[in-house]
Formats: sequence, C-alpha cells, structure tokens
Amino acid sequence: MPRQDMGPLAQRIQQVFVNHPHLQRRHVHFRTIGHDKVVLLGTVTSFFEKQLAQEAIRPLPGVREIENNLAVAKAGSS
Repeated sequence: MPRQDMGPLAQRIQQVFVNHPHLQRRHVHFRTIGHDKVVLLGTVTSFFEKQLAQEAIRPLPGVREIENNLAVAKAGSS
C-alpha cells in the first residue's frame, strides 16, 4: 500500500512490486537511502525469488545500489 510521503524512486519501486506477477503476494519490503540506494527487506520462499526481486528493480531510473537483505524461508515455516 503506497504511502503519500514516498519519494519518486520509492513510488517506482512500489509499483514494480505491486504489478510484478511473481512478487505481488510476497513479503518484500524496501527502504530507500538517499536518492539511489535501495535496501530490500522481508522474506521470500526461494533464492530465485530473492534474485527476482533484486533484478526487477535494477533497471529503474535512479537505482544505483541494491542491498538485498531478503531472507529465504520455505513456505509454511516460521
């Protein structure tokens, strides 16, 4: 759910995750640092999804650095 205080980069990233067919219902969150760094946070169910989340935002204008802190946990595990 987009917040109104998001900057332009954060809004673009949010749209990618909302519209991406493989990442829509995943627990992927992010933080922007400065104007060009993105930190991915949350949990996905495979290393493929972890990489997919990172590569989905890489081509966005303004993304220069991605810190991928997504945890990989099997579906149904705590």
